[in-house]
Amino acid sequence: MAAAALWLSACGDGYSVEGGLVWRPRPSDDDARVIVTVTKSQLNTWRQQQPLHSQQQPLAGLSPQAQQALARLRLSAPGQCEAGATVYELRLTDASGAQRYRSANWACEPGADRELNGYIATEDLQRLGELLAATPRSGNHP
Repeated sequence: MAAAALWLSACGDGYSVEGGLVWRPRPSDDDARVIVTVTKSQLNTWRQQQPLHSQQQPLAGLSPQAQQALARLRLSAPGQCEAGATVYELRLTDASGAQRYRSANWACEPGADRELNGYIATEDLQRLGELLAATPRSGNHP
């Protein structure tokens, strides 16, 4: 946790993944209460998704491998929006549940990125979700 906290706090007023993962201004002492959530879904139609699995962990409880995966997320172009496609979403929230960051690996329409803070590589989100699932914790969601 110390390495992730150092990496995150070193970014000043926000977190950065290759210059892309950035938090809005926040209190400097809230890192330990950050919640990391990765949701895996399947696109049923052009714009509708069916959640399949969601993993949620407090940043303070991430395994060293999950901390590294979070620190090494790479930005990418959005994936195609096709029925049946498996898609991922990353959310970072504070202790109150307020969303600080939201990203995905896909987009269905032009301008969708106004609601997102960039696109993360599919394999990175998939790996982070797997690592969150492997971290013991009460509160993993099906």
